[in-house]
Amino acid sequence: MTSVGQMLECRRTARQLQQFLDRDPSAPLSTKDRERVQAHLDVCERCSGLAREYEELHRSLRQFGEEAGPAPEALDRVKAAVERAIASE
Repeated sequence: MTSVGQMLECRRTARQLQQFLDRDPSAPLSTKDRERVQAHLDVCERCSGLAREYEELHRSLRQFGEEAGPAPEALDRVKAAVERAIASE
């Protein structure tokens, strides 16, 4: 059975998990918050599982973006539009 304190710590961790994993410089966590999240992930299977899922999703999206890239036809259309815009000036 989960205690109220554990549930509150899970909620706090869930709110900060993305910032913790991304290490986004525009939204940094304090050292105290980073340490708290890491300590919780070390002991909570549920939250560490969520962290693994998030990391896997992020990795998959990054890989998909690298593989997919823009369609060559789209690049050709953009180039043509830029050339037309420059020529009309």
